[in-house]
Amino acid sequence: MEIRSIHLGGLFHAEEEIQMTSTMPNFVGQMQGFIFNGQRYIDIVKTLGPELSALPSATFKLTARFVNSPPGNPYHAATFRSKHSYVGLPMLKAYSSISLDFRFKTVEPNGLLLYNGGRRNDFVAVELVNGHIHYTFDLGDGPVTMRDKSRIHMNDNRWHQISIRRPGPKTHTLAVDDSFEIVTLSGSSMHLELAGILYIGGVFKDMYAKLPASISSRSGFEGCIASLDLGDTSPSLTNDAVVPSSLVVSGCEGPTKCSQNACANRGVCVQQWNAYVCECDLTSYTGPTCYDESIAYEFGNNKGIIQYTFPENSQADTEEDNIALGFITTKSDAVLLRIESSTTQDYMEMEIVEGNIFMVYNIGTRDLPLGEIGTKVNDNTYHVVRFSRRGGNATLQLDDYNVQTLTPQGHQSTVFNTMANIQVGGKFSRSGRTRIDRPFAGVIAGLSVNKLRILDLAVDRDPHITIRGDVQLVTGVLDRNDLQRMQQVRDFILLQNNYF
Repeated sequence: MEIRSIHLGGLFHAEEEIQMTSTMPNFVGQMQGFIFNGQRYIDIVKTLGPELSALPSATFKLTARFVNSPPGNPYHAATFRSKHSYVGLPMLKAYSSISLDFRFKTVEPNGLLLYNGGRRNDFVAVELVNGHIHYTFDLGDGPVTMRDKSRIHMNDNRWHQISIRRPGPKTHTLAVDDSFEIVTLSGSSMHLELAGILYIGGVFKDMYAKLPASISSRSGFEGCIASLDLGDTSPSLTNDAVVPSSLVVSGCEGPTKCSQNACANRGVCVQQWNAYVCECDLTSYTGPTCYDESIAYEFGNNKGIIQYTFPENSQADTEEDNIALGFITTKSDAVLLRIESSTTQDYMEMEIVEGNIFMVYNIGTRDLPLGEIGTKVNDNTYHVVRFSRRGGNATLQLDDYNVQTLTPQGHQSTVFNTMANIQVGGKFSRSGRTRIDRPFAGVIAGLSVNKLRILDLAVDRDPHITIRGDVQLVTGVLDRNDLQRMQQVRDFILLQNNYF
């Protein structure tokens, strides 16, 4: 039988390019997993993305749309307890096509996930490099590396999905979560001649030095791998391994120790009995590993302010204070934050002066300014500032720049008395609470004052919060910042081209 076309979900007239709905109604609903003669046609069309004509051997027409469905629970999960652990499976079948899917989660930024060598120089490898996926293969014309372009790093202790396809002889695709890459090769080699064992999670120690130079890994993967699908089989990494390991066990065990990269964005890893938690208070981020965007408010040009008033029975005297927030602005002079006392002249004020960030505090002696004068912050990009006070001594850090310290000489008071209110986005005028002095314009996110998340309380309509003026809740702050950076790069390139 000669098959010229396959119609899925309805009939399609190839000459007039219109859907034929008069003789038979089209299917309405969702469909997945269609396989015909071993070919996963829905997967092929999805992996081609907009390049539907990338295959010389077939032409695709698409009038349906793809929807993101929940990936479901991981199956056949296994924990690789050490960077020196691995298992071996029978050779990967990838001579003329490849269909490879699996999920993983880890807190480690580097490690070899998969490797299968072959005859001549042929091989295929998947590795984690600085938190991103590298898929490298060689069909005989030299190694090719495909990388995900996700904005996030994959070592965030969350499940991530990898899908690798070869829908045509020279077309290769890599999908990592929502990131999709496609490459079309020009070489003459058409077949991937693999041999031997498919290594999962690493290789034996002496083998790393013999791996192709295009593979970066010098240690294995530590974390969980699940839902491995090799096209025609879904093997268990423990039950079906031809090379088993006592350090690879069924199920996904969470990380039981604080590792160097367990918490993102300078979050503090706190060890517990059989797990850990990340403290994100001084990061301006949130979430289980300090990766998630925090609550953010935008302060407009027409002045606005958010104020938190401490209950009378909660106006604490503090010997230590820890404050952090993220912000975006173009203003060169503004007050981001002011904290006042109800009984004394004690105060702390975070401000921008001539484009530089400062914290000025007075706990009963004199005004003590501490700032970062080497970097301007009114550049419309996202900055994080952290301030800590211990008695009269204090530190301030902007982003990843050097920590600035202040150790005042002479006798100093050590206590901030009866903390009464926190003003965000400016400060009230001394002449009355109706006027805002030195108003801030821009976005403030993730504000934490001694573990008190002020902006979260504002979202929750806490009775101690008041919002006045031009202030609104915003989302996608980090996405906006990425777009601004891209625009700045484009503007710089255009300027350079015009100059030269």
